[in-house]
Amino acid sequence: MEKVRMLPHDLEAEKALLSGCFIRPEIIGQIQLVPTDFYPEKHQIIWGSMQTLGRGMDIITLEAALRASGKLEAVGGIPYLGELHDTVSTSAGWKAHSEIIREHSQRRQVITACQVTADKAFAVHEPLEDTLSTLKEGIRTLESGQAPEHLSNYDLMDQIQRHLEKEDAPQGPKTGFLNLDKYLYHLEPGTTIYLAARPSIGKTALGLNILENVSTSYPGTALFFSLEMTAERISRRRVAMDSQIYLSKIRNRTVDNSQWPDLLETFDRLSKKNPMILDSPKYKTIEILYSKAETVAMNGPISMIMVDHLQKTTTRKRTQSRHHELSFTSERLCDLGKDLGCPVVVLCQLSRKVEERNNKRPILSDLKESGDIEQNADVVLSLYRKDKEDPWMEVECLKARDGEAGWKTMLEFERFTQRIYDTDRSVEKQPLRPTDDEEL
Repeated sequence: MEKVRMLPHDLEAEKALLSGCFIRPEIIGQIQLVPTDFYPEKHQIIWGSMQTLGRGMDIITLEAALRASGKLEAVGGIPYLGELHDTVSTSAGWKAHSEIIREHSQRRQVITACQVTADKAFAVHEPLEDTLSTLKEGIRTLESGQAPEHLSNYDLMDQIQRHLEKEDAPQGPKTGFLNLDKYLYHLEPGTTIYLAARPSIGKTALGLNILENVSTSYPGTALFFSLEMTAERISRRRVAMDSQIYLSKIRNRTVDNSQWPDLLETFDRLSKKNPMILDSPKYKTIEILYSKAETVAMNGPISMIMVDHLQKTTTRKRTQSRHHELSFTSERLCDLGKDLGCPVVVLCQLSRKVEERNNKRPILSDLKESGDIEQNADVVLSLYRKDKEDPWMEVECLKARDGEAGWKTMLEFERFTQRIYDTDRSVEKQPLRPTDDEEL
């Protein structure tokens, strides 16, 4: 007969901590434990009531609170409270006791996470990607619980000082466009940057040009999640950009014989670069996309993550509406950059409202099904061209969390090759766009 193993716990440490709170109730606010960190249900109930009472807690107020909630008998009544009250004669070991309780709680959480994953693994109808995603999500939750809740002021000031002393250290990947790098101070790790535009304006082209520049000049893997086009179509665009051969010729297989030497050189160059193009439909689910990025990060640093585009994402989480769904996925993309320490560039569609105005230049409220996109984004850049034939692409900063918004710069878009160039046509800082009513 198989011996049943008890889940990790230490009743003596729990009783000692609860007893110490009777002696010094002021320590209750300093103990970073939740009721479920305690093992028996009665200790969970007692700790929850102690936290509610706070500094004013004593055996009399605790008994009254438990009686009022109808839980006094569930914890063992007055006799058990008296036993806890007299367990220790000093509160000196409360920090050590709380750490013991926290560690056992985390061990129980590990066991639970593994059991849930095992159940999913046995259920052969469950997609393997979902099983792996659940496992990683559980590990991520546990790891975040082990991290310190905050850094001391000393540690924060030390970080800023070391940042300022690194004069020549790279601040993050460069976009490869002078004015963008000037105003954005590069693509800072941990930030989320949105490129917003109407269809066919060139946001995917600009994204791919930035991707190529980052993969050429910055170490690490540049991840490109293509949720709209296949990896082959994206790769054809990369070939056209690099070789400067018309995309239509590459797509229709009408490349001139004289262009083949340049094309072969392009194949050789691009095959040695490190962008990772991921086009599987499963990556439209934000949890699987997140999990894949974490897996890549385990094998080496990630220089940048790019998602094309936000409106193609979804989630396994039940949400009230598409609005709330996009709010959730934009929040997770924000978390992804922070967790992996890399910039996340998100391409985003604009709503049809922009078509109803005489001035078609985007404003923040044009973000399609925006949800909390504006709130979650560190930077929002809008792209504007008068029409599909216009070679001049106007880039305007609609939001900059740690910088100045309102600046514009011009880029030149060669639509036949999908190549984008810097240009001298730039405009210095301008006021933010007017409101919707003023634009009509």
